[in-house]
Amino acid sequence: MPTLFFYCLLLLLSGCNNLYFYSPKTQESPLLASQDPGYQDHWLSSQSGNRLHLQYHFADTRSDRLVIHFHGNAGNLSETGEKVLWLLEHGFDVLMFDYSGYGHSTGRATSEALAQDAETLLRFVSRNPMTRHKEITIIATSMGSAIALEGLALTGLENHFNQLLVDSSFDLYSLLARDVVADYPGGRLWRHLIPWFVDDRASPVHTAIQLKQLPVIISHCRDDRLIPYQRATGLYDSLHTNKQWWLLENCQHARGFTNDYPGYQQQLLFRLNMGNTDLFADSESKSSEPTRTTSDNSTSMGNDSFSSSQAK
Repeated sequence: MPTLFFYCLLLLLSGCNNLYFYSPKTQESPLLASQDPGYQDHWLSSQSGNRLHLQYHFADTRSDRLVIHFHGNAGNLSETGEKVLWLLEHGFDVLMFDYSGYGHSTGRATSEALAQDAETLLRFVSRNPMTRHKEITIIATSMGSAIALEGLALTGLENHFNQLLVDSSFDLYSLLARDVVADYPGGRLWRHLIPWFVDDRASPVHTAIQLKQLPVIISHCRDDRLIPYQRATGLYDSLHTNKQWWLLENCQHARGFTNDYPGYQQQLLFRLNMGNTDLFADSESKSSEPTRTTSDNSTSMGNDSFSSSQAK
């Protein structure tokens, strides 16, 4: 039995950079009508060689503030909109997109492809007239944080963005895999072997360290059973830019900013509304208990291969 488990473990880890870390879903679910008064679907040719599905949601009134969402490793944008679409009613435009192999995006989800997708998306945002907003915030959830950080490291475009929210993330791929394997029967006996099989070169701690001045909020639910919040503290400690730590209470993985937690939504909204002014006046502040409040038409865009269609 130990030998069988060992070979199964090797098989699992040999796919960690691909099948294990990414769980794309190609079939899209309809967005909630209450969150979706109007949007545009767009397609962007990625450096990965694949065609990415972008979805641009408009605030009720003309907005000069944009939120870009990098979703997690599972599903697709139709299942993750609840984390950011609530910002529409507060005057923010929202840009969501699917990585290669997710949703309507073509290709296969690999670490190389997703890094190239992030690079393509960030370059597109930095030079496209459609995304020339006065303030641009990146919200990256779970695995999306690793993808966004790698994209920022590859492009060096951090100066184009006003702030970055990293929610429910981790420090090293190998430690993340070790935590998961440890939950399997006998996994604690073999978890020390994981660094031999998992490539940590693009892990968040190594890409985040390249940020020089982009303000970053690291948030995590204390009760997260999928990624322990200790994984996020390692990422926080690696940052050398202005940063804040939010440890959210009584919520599960990547749920803190959904409609289930209006208090945390209001806290985030307060920060976004502050813009750059005094946002990180108390640099490197660490809060274990954040304040809680109740409460097809085709066009060519420069050098980007781009097409869009509008839906209501």
